[in-house]
Amino acid sequence: MKEINILYTTDNNYVKYMMVSLLSLLENNKNLKRINIHIIYDGLDKDNFKRIEFIANNYDNCNIYFYKYNENYNVYQGTIPKWRGTSIANARLFYNCYVKNVDNILYLDSDTLIVNSLDILPKSNMPVTACLDHLSKKYWSNLDSSLVKYCNSGVLWINCNEWDNYNCDEKILKTIDKDLFLTYPDQDILNIALTKDIEVLPLNYNVFPIEYYYDFNSLMRFYKINEIDFYNKDEVKDAINNPIILHLLDIQGKRPWHKNNIHPFNKEFDKYYFQLFDKKENSLNQRYSEYLIKLMDYLRIYVPKEIKDEVKKLVRK
Repeated sequence: MKEINILYTTDNNYVKYMMVSLLSLLENNKNLKRINIHIIYDGLDKDNFKRIEFIANNYDNCNIYFYKYNENYNVYQGTIPKWRGTSIANARLFYNCYVKNVDNILYLDSDTLIVNSLDILPKSNMPVTACLDHLSKKYWSNLDSSLVKYCNSGVLWINCNEWDNYNCDEKILKTIDKDLFLTYPDQDILNIALTKDIEVLPLNYNVFPIEYYYDFNSLMRFYKINEIDFYNKDEVKDAINNPIILHLLDIQGKRPWHKNNIHPFNKEFDKYYFQLFDKKENSLNQRYSEYLIKLMDYLRIYVPKEIKDEVKKLVRK
């Protein structure tokens, strides 16, 4: 692949981590002839614009384009529930209101690290290619009983021509009109609307920390308990050994930018973070007991419900 289009959506709350993601992307894709970075933003201040442009200007193969979030481009954007107090995450569903005349685009969450080259992305004749998520079958079957899989929307390889051919915009709008109870708004809508139009992307392109944090047998038990169809042992092992994109989701509520030493992606995050920001801005050195937190997590997952209920009764007395 000689040229690639990348899409981010961000605001002042997450722009710092988007910059870390951007730096990791550019550092590990110097082999590409052209990287077009498209950023849909909401409420960024001038200093953040300058910081982003400074990063991009250090790489000869990078072009950067900014698009101000505007609900008037598609009024449905504003009708979707906000995620963490903002509507900017929902803009990915309406990317073609902003980014024009591209054949393919790779959407990346701000909390991703690109740790290897993106020069070989799988070809697909489907509108969207995405990685399977870890959410329980109970969760996504409650959304829509017809769902046979549930994908994470943090990394989306979008075939823009097929997006139009499959009438994805229309399907998304019809889903929004259903007025569903949405926990992860854009992700839930995407999975319901395009359930038959999403191809599964290799796990290497969206590796969660849970794959590193737990041994494979424990993971398989977790998937079995939750009736999740997931990648097989060889696919998970390959993703761990050959990651392309790491997704900095939380482990026990902790992210790499929090004060902790339990997150498996801390070291990789620090490598890029401290190239951009002074250590005094965010101390990442406070210690937590990894083993204690793991023990608590195992108890939460595997202790029978009857025992949990009895413990709750004792605590309430």
